[in-house]
Amino acid sequence: MATDSLLPAGDPATDPLGTVRVHPEDHPLALCARRVIKLPIGREPYHYWRYLTPEITPSPPGLRDQDVAGWPIQPLAELAVVLGHVHPDGELVKELWKRQRDAANSYHRGLRSLLADLGVNVAPVVTAEQVRAGRDRILALQAMERRWQRRADWLQERLHHVMQQLEQAERKLAAAPARRGRCRCTPGDPDARLTGTSQLPSPWYCARCGRAHHGPQCPFCRPLPRLEQGGEDGDG
Repeated sequence: MATDSLLPAGDPATDPLGTVRVHPEDHPLALCARRVIKLPIGREPYHYWRYLTPEITPSPPGLRDQDVAGWPIQPLAELAVVLGHVHPDGELVKELWKRQRDAANSYHRGLRSLLADLGVNVAPVVTAEQVRAGRDRILALQAMERRWQRRADWLQERLHHVMQQLEQAERKLAAAPARRGRCRCTPGDPDARLTGTSQLPSPWYCARCGRAHHGPQCPFCRPLPRLEQGGEDGDG
């Protein structure tokens, strides 16, 4: 299938390395067209032709000049557009895409005509009701996605808040032993420190700082041992 963009076939032996030829029966703008490229080799004739289509594995792996004789040459600029590479020439890109679209439309029109001749129903299988139902389904799915996204955002905020609370609790727990080991008694009269086991008016004393209190003020406060008054008189 020759087009205006293809160059004359000529002699494959005189083509420079990197020349791309396309099979005459394939459309040059199709991705699956059979193409070969001329590559160097270390023995005579010091070049060979190799398929660009990976699905085709000829035997032997390389093709000779006579195998591709008559195949038209495809310009590299056109091949770059076909393979998806952007070409700086915008007009060429537009023209090639237009030709590719026209070729695809022509192919589909021919296929539909062939199916109609064979008695196959080629009428559209999607009705307007099905289109509206599909649109409503898509809108419902989008609304559901937004609801789940809002819930995910809320859960993320809650998780962040809980993690902050956990960090604060860990810091407090780490500082708890230091607080438990520190005397928190309020300073009182320095003369009220314990001196022996004499009876004092305060019934509690601190085992850490030695101060006497009327009640416990820290974990180290203990009841003060009292002496019986009768025992002292009896000894006297």
